[in-house]
Amino acid sequence: MSALFVMACAVCGAGEEASRGSYIGMSIIISLLPLIMLGGIVTWVVRASREADRETVACVEAAEPVSPEGERVGRRAGAL
Repeated sequence: MSALFVMACAVCGAGEEASRGSYIGMSIIISLLPLIMLGGIVTWVVRASREADRETVACVEAAEPVSPEGERVGRRAGAL
């Protein structure tokens, strides 16, 4: 095997100095990109879940209480 074939091997990283820097930089980007994307998805799901919880609490607080007999009770009992 000639020395040119060995220097052309991208896996070895034994190429020129400029190529080595690019290879290492792209390796870092390719390694971190899936983690960043996963973090974005997790953040989105957590925010959506919190917003849904806030909406549920607001709906429950806005609902009028009703007695077991079906009559309105509480702060709006007299208003129709």
